[in-house]
Amino acid sequence: MALNSLARLTSINAVTSILGVAYSILQVEYFGASREIEIYFIAQNLLYVTVSLSQTGHLAEIFLPEFLRLEKLRKNQGFKALSVIFNRFLLFASLGLIFFFISAPYLTELMAPGYSSQDKALITSIFRLLVPLLLCQIVVSFFRVVLNAKSKYGTPEFIVATTVVINIISLILFYETLGLWALVYAMIVGRLFEFVFYIFQMHKLGYRHHFLWSIEDFDHQNFFQALKSTIVYVSSTALFNFTLTASASFLPEGIYAIFKYVQSLASKVFSLAILPFITIFFTEYSKNIANSRLVNDYVRALISVNVCMVMGAVVFGHALLDLLWSGQKFDDLSVELAYAFLLTNILALVIASLGNIYRKMSVALGYGRMLYNVWTISQIVSACLAIIVISTFKVYGLMSIIAINFAVLAFASAFVFYQSGKKWTLFISRGDAFILGISLSTALYLRWFLGIDAAFVFNSDNWLFLVSFVVFLGAYPIMTIFRVMKRL
Repeated sequence: MALNSLARLTSINAVTSILGVAYSILQVEYFGASREIEIYFIAQNLLYVTVSLSQTGHLAEIFLPEFLRLEKLRKNQGFKALSVIFNRFLLFASLGLIFFFISAPYLTELMAPGYSSQDKALITSIFRLLVPLLLCQIVVSFFRVVLNAKSKYGTPEFIVATTVVINIISLILFYETLGLWALVYAMIVGRLFEFVFYIFQMHKLGYRHHFLWSIEDFDHQNFFQALKSTIVYVSSTALFNFTLTASASFLPEGIYAIFKYVQSLASKVFSLAILPFITIFFTEYSKNIANSRLVNDYVRALISVNVCMVMGAVVFGHALLDLLWSGQKFDDLSVELAYAFLLTNILALVIASLGNIYRKMSVALGYGRMLYNVWTISQIVSACLAIIVISTFKVYGLMSIIAINFAVLAFASAFVFYQSGKKWTLFISRGDAFILGISLSTALYLRWFLGIDAAFVFNSDNWLFLVSFVVFLGAYPIMTIFRVMKRL
């Protein structure tokens, strides 16, 4: 069952990642590392902060175990609880939307202090057009969790793939006439499609919205009490986001654009390689929290995935970036910088993958509020570190801050998990450690000691040698993943 679900999620995420890379190629082709694309990224980042302040993702995550409990008690009781949440939550979210619309110029000033007045005005205009999408995002976040709870793995990922196709088509058709605004309108159309499609999928599952303010067996007051814990956390996360972006706004033009391009690429790697494991693990662990072997098996598979991911990035990362982005608007120096950003982002993903195991276990065990309280401190610490390392080390500071942030959060998640009294400890056998260590060491040797670059990789003889060698080294971790997931 787990292997089938993983295969389905991974295959759909693979398609989504390929489409996402194609969209990234188009963005680089049209905009390069220009101030124009940086303006769009900052407006997009402001929308992300707005969504995060609504606490939708965290409440939806906490709702998953509650939904499973209610569905066991009575059929469609979980759906009724969802109606209660929407009726209460969307009312307050609408008021928040008005606030964000009015305060847009001040938020822009905080996030992009190093930009000109004209640039800030354009960021504000784009953000105000995007901010109504907040309401759609709230509904979609809860629907996505319910679909996973119903073991409908793959549907959310399919919808994401479709929205990326919409973005690509819109950019190609309207770039010549709309320029930067083609990206903005594409995002709006994609999010609206996602919203409508989720409503259709939930209707097929039997969800019908009811104007209920409370129901039996669901303590909505206690559920919304989580907002008291998460409001401080999401505010601290917004603080980290603002300090990182504000510090980066004083760097030379194009640096932040490259940072965001690579961060977007890394998120696709995460969606393809890591997220399917985390998604399935959270649902299965929530159903059977006493199964310590389940945790060990998933972690062993994750470690193997991370080894393959690191090997691929180290050996083929530079050549891939050169192939995808190199051109008139993205020169060789930009590719070199992007490769350095890629390696630090991959390191961050390795840390995040293991940290997410602790995070999901803590939430499933009912320690969600403690987790967010500890994460609040972690984000404040990360915000302070962002100011220090970016202002001191400039580009190198921007490279390292994401990995630093994920490491701080991972330690915080582990700390909360062990407060539950559980005895699970991260473990890897000597055999696994030896073989995987040899694979990583050889990958590093191939990259730096042989001086692999784009010309080296795309020489036919050397290409055959490298692919064969990496496939050979990757055989063991891939077989480990297959054996573990087949057993679950």
